[in-house]
Amino acid sequence: AVREWIRAHSRDQEMLLAGAQRQGEFSTTPLHYVCRNCPPVDVVQALLHIAPHTVEWTDSFSWLPLHYACANGASEEVLRMLAEAYPLSKTANDRRGRTPLHFALGNVQRPISAASVYVLSSTGAAACHDENGMLPLHYACAYGTSEEALKVLTDASPGSVKDTDNKGRTPLHFALGNADRSTSPAAVRLLLAEFREVVDFTDADGQLPLHLLATQASRLSNDQKKERRNAEKCLELYLASQPKATADFLTALQSLPEWLRDCAVVAPLVQDTLNDKISKRFPTMILLLDAYFLVIIIFSFRKASFEAVNWHYANEPTGKFFYPNLWFLFLGGLYFLIREVVQVASLLSLGLGKTWLFDPTNALDVTCILLAFFWFYIMFRIESAEVTGVQHEWIRTGIACSTAVFWMAFLSYLKSTLIDFAVFVGGVIYVVRRLGAFIVALVVILVAFAQMFLTVFQQTSYCDCRCNHGENYGECTLRLDTLDMCSDKIESYELEHAPFCTLSDSLMKVYTMLLGEVDDQDFKESLVAKWLFVMFMFLVVILLANVLIAIVTDSYGVIRNQRAAIVFWSNRLDFVAEMDAMTSGPWKKKVKSILSFGDAPDGSTVDLSEGDVFGRSGWKHLIELYDDEDLSPVSFEFWCYLVARVVTGVFIIPSWFLVGVLSAGWLWPPQMREYFLKQQASKHMHGDTLAEKRLFQLMEISNGVRNIQDEMKVEMNSDRQEVEDMKRQLVQMKSEVVSEMREIKDIMTTLFDTMPPQSE
Repeated sequence: AVREWIRAHSRDQEMLLAGAQRQGEFSTTPLHYVCRNCPPVDVVQALLHIAPHTVEWTDSFSWLPLHYACANGASEEVLRMLAEAYPLSKTANDRRGRTPLHFALGNVQRPISAASVYVLSSTGAAACHDENGMLPLHYACAYGTSEEALKVLTDASPGSVKDTDNKGRTPLHFALGNADRSTSPAAVRLLLAEFREVVDFTDADGQLPLHLLATQASRLSNDQKKERRNAEKCLELYLASQPKATADFLTALQSLPEWLRDCAVVAPLVQDTLNDKISKRFPTMILLLDAYFLVIIIFSFRKASFEAVNWHYANEPTGKFFYPNLWFLFLGGLYFLIREVVQVASLLSLGLGKTWLFDPTNALDVTCILLAFFWFYIMFRIESAEVTGVQHEWIRTGIACSTAVFWMAFLSYLKSTLIDFAVFVGGVIYVVRRLGAFIVALVVILVAFAQMFLTVFQQTSYCDCRCNHGENYGECTLRLDTLDMCSDKIESYELEHAPFCTLSDSLMKVYTMLLGEVDDQDFKESLVAKWLFVMFMFLVVILLANVLIAIVTDSYGVIRNQRAAIVFWSNRLDFVAEMDAMTSGPWKKKVKSILSFGDAPDGSTVDLSEGDVFGRSGWKHLIELYDDEDLSPVSFEFWCYLVARVVTGVFIIPSWFLVGVLSAGWLWPPQMREYFLKQQASKHMHGDTLAEKRLFQLMEISNGVRNIQDEMKVEMNSDRQEVEDMKRQLVQMKSEVVSEMREIKDIMTTLFDTMPPQSE
C-alpha cells in the first residue's frame, strides 16, 4: 500500500513530503509504522528519499525508526540503511536507556543475525547500559541468540563478559537463568572461554550463577526432555570451568533439583572437592564425634531403659550405673543440640535457612535430640513417680519406638560415610518406591483370601471347638451347646486358637502363609478350603513371590550399576555443605584462633586445615622408611633400617592411629584422614561382573549418541536459519528488481511521452 501510494503521487513532491512527515498516534511517522512491519528495502529507501530527516525523529517513547526495525526483526539491509542514514541512532537511548541493539537482542521470535549485530554495535552500542544497568550482552544471554552474534558482542566490548547490572548479575547469570534455551549452552561456553573467573561472581543477593540455574531447572517438568538436556549441558560447562569450592557453591549444588543434582555429584570436580573438604580436620572431627555420640546415646539409652523397665515390672532396684547412663544420654543429646544450633545459625548467617528446613536428615536429628532429653527427664524421675499400668505400657512402647529412631539415625550416619552402605540403603529405598503397585495388589489379594477363608469356616465346628479371639486369652471356654459335639475333638486340637474365625486372625494367618508358615490341618475338614489353599499357594506363594524377587533384583541392579555413585555423593554433599556452612559462620575467626596451635610469623592465625599441617611431613618420613633400599643384609645400615621399620610398624603407627581416634581425628596426619575418608566411585559405576561392565559401556555409547544427535539438531537449526535468511534475501532482491523494472518502465514511458513527434 505504501509503495502504491508513493507511485501514485510520484509527481507531487509536496504531498509526498507532507505524507512522510505526518505524525500519528504517539508521534509516530510513516517511517515508524513501516519499520514496525518488517518492510521491504525499497519502501524504506523511498521514505528516506522523500523525507530523510524523519529517520532522526522519535515518537513519544523516544523510539527512533531504528528502534522499531530492531524490535520487529527487520532485515540486515533495512538496519544497515537506517543506521547509515543516521549513524547516531545506533547508540540512541529510549526513555528506559535502551539502544536499538537492546531491542534486536530481545526479539525471541526473530533472532538477530551476527551481521546485523555487527552493524548495530560498530559505534559502541555494545557497551551501552539501559536503566537497569544491562548491556546488550545481558539481553543476548537472557533471550538467546547465536554463538556468532555473541562473539561479535564480546569482540566489540571485551569487558562486558564480567560487567554487572544494577543487581550485580553478569551475563553468565542470565545465561544460566535461562539454561533451558537451546542457545544457552553455546552462550555459557563462550562466556567462560572469554573470562573463566566469572563463575565465582555473586549478585547483590549473594547468588552464584549456579543458583539461578537451579531455580530455572526446578521449573522444568519430566516431559521437557530437550530443555532438561540443555540445562545439563550448561551445568557440565559450568563445572568444567573449575569454580571455587565455597559455601555458596556447595549450597547451590544442594538446591539443584534431583535430576540435575544427580549429574553434578558424579562430576570429577565435585567429587574431588567433597573428598578434599571431608578430609580436613574439622569435618573429620565432626564425622567421628557424630559416630561416638550416636553410640553413646544408643547404648546408654539401652542400659538405662532396661533397668527402668525392670524396676517397674519386677520392682528390681536400679543399679549403680543407672544414673551415669542417664547423664551419658543427656551428654549425647546436648552434643547434637549444640551441633544443630551452630549449623542453623551458620546457614541463617549465609541466608540459607531454607536449606536446613528441607533436609530430611535434619528432621531425624532433631527427633533424636528431643527423644534423648525426653527420656532423660522421664527416667530420671521414674523411681519417685507413681506410674499406673497404662503408663507402664506406654513407657515400654515409647522406649521400643525410640530405640528404632536412634538406630535409624545410626543407619543414616553410615549411609553418608560409606559408599557401599549408601548403595545398599539407597537400593532399599529405590526398591520400595518401585514396589508401590505390587504392594497394593498383594494387599488386595491377601484381604480377599482372608475374607474367603473366614467365610468358609464361619459357624462351623472348626470355630466352635476352638478358642475364639474374643474369649479369655490363654483359656478355652467352649459353649455348652457344643461341648458334646466337640468332646471327641478336644484332645486332638488341644484347644488351640483358630486362625480363620475372625478377620484380624485370618489376615495374620494368610500373611504368615505367604512367608511359608502353613499348617495343613487347618484345611482338612473343608474341600472348599483345600481348593482355596491350593489357589493361594500358587497365586501368592509361587507367582507373586517370584514377581517380587524379579522386581527387587532388577531394581537393585539399577541402583547398584547406575546410581551407586549418585546415592553416595549426594549424601556426602549434604554433610560437607553443612560442615562448610558451620566453618563459614560468624564465629569463624574465633574458632580458628582456638583450634590453632600457634601463630604465623607475621602474627596472623595459622589455619591448620590448610597447607602444611601438623603430621604431614612426619608421616611422609615414616612411609619413606619402607621405600626399597639397595642394602646388603650384612651391612649396618640394613639392620638399622629393619629395626626402624619394625618399631614404626608395631609401635609408632598404631599409637598414632589410637591417638587420632581419641582426638576424633584431630591428631591424625592428613594422609591418614585421606586414606579413610576419600572415596572412589568408579568401581561401582563400572560394575564388577562382565555383564555390568558391558551395561556401563552401552550406557556410555548411548550418551555419546545422544550428544551427537543434539549437536546435529543444533547444526540443522542453524542451517535452517541460514536458509531462511537466504530465502528472505532472495525475496527482497526480487522485490527490488521488480521495483527497479517498474521505475525503468515509468522512466521509459515518461521519455516516450516527452519525445516530439517525428515528421514523416
